[in-house]
Amino acid sequence: MTFTSYAQNFEDVILWRALRHISNGFYIDLGAWSPTVDSVTAAFYAKGWSGINVEPNPNIFVELATARPRDTNLNTAVSNFEGQTELQIINNTGLACIKESTQAGQGEHTQAFKIPCTTLNALVAAHLQPEQDVHFLKIDIEGMESAVINHTDWKRFQPWIVVVEATKPMSMDPEFESWEGTLLASGYSFVYSDGINRFYVSACQANLREYFDYPPNYFDNFTTYQAEQTQIAYTELQEWASTLEKNALEQDPETQCYVKSLEGFNERLQQLSHAQRTSNDRLTSQLAWTLYQKKRLERSSMATAVEERIISQSQLIIDQHLQTVYRSTSWRITAPLRALSRLIKGEK
Repeated sequence: MTFTSYAQNFEDVILWRALRHISNGFYIDLGAWSPTVDSVTAAFYAKGWSGINVEPNPNIFVELATARPRDTNLNTAVSNFEGQTELQIINNTGLACIKESTQAGQGEHTQAFKIPCTTLNALVAAHLQPEQDVHFLKIDIEGMESAVINHTDWKRFQPWIVVVEATKPMSMDPEFESWEGTLLASGYSFVYSDGINRFYVSACQANLREYFDYPPNYFDNFTTYQAEQTQIAYTELQEWASTLEKNALEQDPETQCYVKSLEGFNERLQQLSHAQRTSNDRLTSQLAWTLYQKKRLERSSMATAVEERIISQSQLIIDQHLQTVYRSTSWRITAPLRALSRLIKGEK
């Protein structure tokens, strides 16, 4: 079955490659954003998985919570402290960061909200059962990655796979030196970079490393959510057009007769046009041959009265052919087409 990718950079494709053998798996998504658009977890939710989504933007959170009733959805920021903070939404871009973030002050913010803030340790303690495996943790929190990763107890909490945004927002500039050492020291191995995110596998799940040897590709048998929605819309449009045409023909017999007559007329017109082209081709060939003969005889100093009569007869044949074409049905029917062609070419 084709896998549908929702993620911005096919993160879900490579995660599914490694974790497809897990039924009803569990994820934690820090910076979940939309329930579908650019979502790393949407495909897994559709496959029966569930988890914890953390999204501080109150404008987006309502949509997320409505679409994910099976998940635990938290409208909070995550950092290295618990309490209150200010969320800044930057320039109507959808990018949001808290005032403590390294990204704060990078642009003019258009909205600001007072929101709660918690730590990953507190979040896990409050919402995760002790026996619950976390199959992957995704962290995309706009400059707060270091604050979260460096202040998490990775000995007590160790997801199988950790995916962290590792570049500055809207940039390919790397930004992971301040936190990667903590993960490596906690038993994680770096296994893959997709240009935006870095992937790490726990030492307890070392067998999963092989799934990150190559990027998402043809053999992952996936399509995108956008392509899938486009195909659905196209199919619906086709069905609507077919139904509309069927209803119109059934409700109006005269229309049906007209359509059939029009189809017959178009077919006949094509036949006549073909006949005209064939006739014109023959006439052109005969005319060219006669003109050739005429010029050859005119250039000859040996032309006689007999030859002049041949030329005269040839010209008569040409005139007769032309009159036949001019009187033909195909010539009359296609007269508007020739007139339109001359008009387009600027001829009189």
